[in-house]
Amino acid sequence: MKAIAIIAAIIAAMLLTLAAFAQAETTNICDRTPAVRDAILKATSADDCAAVGLASVASLDIRGWHNFGPNRLAYLRPDDFDGLANLQSLNLHGNDLASLPAGVFDGLASLETLDLGLNQLGKENIKDRIILGLNIIPLKNKIKEVVEGEAPPPLLPSGLFAELGSLKELYLRYNKFTTLPEGFFNGLGGLECLALSGNQLTSLKADDFDGLGGLQELYLDNNQLTALPDGVFDGLGNLRILTLYGNQLTALPEIAEQPPVGLNCLGIFDRLNSKS
Repeated sequence: MKAIAIIAAIIAAMLLTLAAFAQAETTNICDRTPAVRDAILKATSADDCAAVGLASVASLDIRGWHNFGPNRLAYLRPDDFDGLANLQSLNLHGNDLASLPAGVFDGLASLETLDLGLNQLGKENIKDRIILGLNIIPLKNKIKEVVEGEAPPPLLPSGLFAELGSLKELYLRYNKFTTLPEGFFNGLGGLECLALSGNQLTSLKADDFDGLGGLQELYLDNNQLTALPDGVFDGLGNLRILTLYGNQLTALPEIAEQPPVGLNCLGIFDRLNSKS
């Protein structure tokens, strides 16, 4: 009987420990951007935003193309994805994001797919900056109003993807990029698919794709490119698919003359543009 009592006491202690551990592993997400909060609640089947277990969340679907209500994302908070260390897929397609705060993707070490397509990224003109300066911008754990004359933060800060070492697929289709920010893809050495179709790219820099040696698919179709700098695709020895049709190119790119060994799909022209 004494042995049974000891065993029962041990089991009870273990249950208490497990309960305490479970409680410690819950997170209050009530102050996160509403669309992000609601997506996390749906993914976890949680009822209370004040105590949500985040360890089990592998995928978040926060698409906005079908949502024209108040939850269509116009901004993100820097801490919106905190605690989602096991997240593998994040879909933010079809929202109204023109900016992303520094550190918003930090800590997503397991993320493999990120879809930011059909947003407003890269849209940066005087009018947009004035609007941003007069409205609110997200800061850590709160919203701060930007006072008149105060310089707004960069719309796309450097190092945005630097901690996404596991990322395999990055979709930036149908945004507003005319050029790519300096070092925009730093830290993405394991990236295999990069989709930039349907932007407004007028030029590329020779080092835009530096460090992307693992890239297998690169989609640059339906932009406004008229020429490509020498060496822009150097270092992309694993490339299998490259699309350039729907641009305004007037000459064959270097890669067409000396393609990588594995390149089996090279979409260049739907028609050859003439300077005459």
